[in-house]
Amino acid sequence: MGAVGHVSPHSPVSFLALRSASFSSSVAVVRTADLQKVEPFNPTLSNAWVNEGAAPALPESLNLYKKLLSLGIKIVFLTGRTENQRDVTARNLKRAGYHTWEKLVLKYCIYLFITPSSSPS
Repeated sequence: MGAVGHVSPHSPVSFLALRSASFSSSVAVVRTADLQKVEPFNPTLSNAWVNEGAAPALPESLNLYKKLLSLGIKIVFLTGRTENQRDVTARNLKRAGYHTWEKLVLKYCIYLFITPSSSPS
């Protein structure tokens, strides 16, 4: 289980999102002040947050990025965001201080619609 974070600068409490290794797994948001309260992943709210394009850079990640660039290493970003979020993700990366990269790899967004007549028995 890996950890990913989204901390609002207006929030008095830090949040920690826990994610299993699988791309399609659900995410639970846990308030660090109250580890007993778990909220289910909400893709609508998550997508709205991504589309705001205001995710801050984690200071140590940005430091590592700058160090790797100074060593001449080509940067590749790999994200669980979907292809339809490419533009907002690239703008957000630049706004957060990541100004150049070799490749931005996103996952394809595949929608599967199952109707009652086509659902498996």
